[in-house]
Amino acid sequence: MNQDFLPDIVFPEALEIVADLATAVQKSKDLLIVVPSHVFSEVLAQIKPFLSQDHRIMWATKGLERDTGRLLQTVAKEILGEIYPLAVLSGPTFAKELAAGLPTAISLASTDPVFADQMQKRIHCSKAFRVYLNNDIIGVQLGGAIKNVIAIGAGISDGMGFGANARTALITRGLAEISRLGVSLGLIRKPLPEWRGLEI
Repeated sequence: MNQDFLPDIVFPEALEIVADLATAVQKSKDLLIVVPSHVFSEVLAQIKPFLSQDHRIMWATKGLERDTGRLLQTVAKEILGEIYPLAVLSGPTFAKELAAGLPTAISLASTDPVFADQMQKRIHCSKAFRVYLNNDIIGVQLGGAIKNVIAIGAGISDGMGFGANARTALITRGLAEISRLGVSLGLIRKPLPEWRGLEI
C-alpha cells in the first residue's frame, strides 16, 4: 500500500516491490518508466548500465525534455542508442482512478510492431482498461504533452466561472492549434475542421 499517494488502494499480492534499481532492471525484460518528464533523462542514464541487449523500453511519461523541448523518444535514443525497441503510452491515466479500476482508454505506439502488439495484449487487461495501438509514435508523444496545456487552460476557465461554452470554445481552439502544429511538423496533411459542434 502507498500511504502517501494511494492510501485506499491495496496492491495485488503478485506485485513485487524492489527498492534496488539494478535488481529491478535485471529481473525484467520489459521496462515501463513512469517518472516526471524533467527527470526522464536522468532515470535513463541510471538504468543504462544494467540493460542487456534484449531489454525493451516503454514509458508513460508525458511531456517534452525540460530546457530543450525535445521529444522523449529523441532523448531515449541519445542516451541508450538505437538498439532497444521503444514504446510510449499516452492517454487519460490518473493513478488514483486507474488503481480504483475506473474505465479509461489509452494509446500505445512503438518503434517495433511486435513489441507494441505484445504489450497491448499484456496490459489490455479488462473491460475498464482499453489499450489501442497507434502507428504514430511522434504524434502520440506530442499529443500527450500538448493536451496538458489545453487541460490547464480549461481548468482555469472553469475556476474563473466562465461556463461550459467558454470551456468548449477553448478546447476546440486548442485542438485547432494542435492540428496546425501537426501540419507544420508533417504529421498530418491538412488541419482538421475546426467548429464541428464539439460539446464537452
